[in-house]
Amino acid sequence: MHSEYRVVGRTLARYLDLRFGSVFRGEVRTEYPEVGRVIAAYLCWRFDAEIIGAENIPASGGVQLFGNHLMEFDGPLVVHGARSRDVKLVVKNDGEDPRALHLVSLLTGALTITRNTSNLETMRTIESILSHEGVVCMFPEGHRSEDGKVRGFHPGVAVIARHVPSARIVPFAITNASHLTVGAVVKNLDRGVHRRERPTIEFGPSFQLPPAHLSKRRQRKLDVFTMRQSVLDLLPPEMEGEDELYMVESAAAR
Repeated sequence: MHSEYRVVGRTLARYLDLRFGSVFRGEVRTEYPEVGRVIAAYLCWRFDAEIIGAENIPASGGVQLFGNHLMEFDGPLVVHGARSRDVKLVVKNDGEDPRALHLVSLLTGALTITRNTSNLETMRTIESILSHEGVVCMFPEGHRSEDGKVRGFHPGVAVIARHVPSARIVPFAITNASHLTVGAVVKNLDRGVHRRERPTIEFGPSFQLPPAHLSKRRQRKLDVFTMRQSVLDLLPPEMEGEDELYMVESAAAR
């Protein structure tokens, strides 16, 4: 397996140049997501990532993955860690390079969402995927953590869990990956970055929210707390931050 990863590493740039020359002309190929999974596997091997609890991801049925967000490397960790299922990542589309977003969408089937908005179309798409026994991954903090601590969760993650009660919920926790920025990964693509504390993703046991028994507002608050706590339970206590929402400043306000 390692020799196969080395082959991927040596030919990665050339392969992408050859195969994705048509990406930005809008020509979509069905094998792109498979290429994305291979790239994720290579990156996790090259940067010595550790996957824990992958057996907690149900082999069938709708699954809603959610967890903390440290850096761009979180995407490959999720895609490779949950490799038994075809995962659709949900990524923000504000403030990002459109070409990069387009490529990520092709490679992973990612869905884009505008932060601090209801974004009903994307929410309905997510619910449809889960209803049809697919797998979706969300980062409910809505932003990469600047200090590594878990901020408040936006309520959309709980709303979706309530709207598709048949789907299983699987929390995950990412640690030791704050140093793996896009620049660091690209710069060290051939040799990796090896540290004693390996970048790690741990998937917790799957669960479903208990039956609602409160007013809509209070129930949503409890659901968000329950889901955030399931992630914190997988992390060391020092990674718990203030339970405050990250809000994007509007263009008008700037």
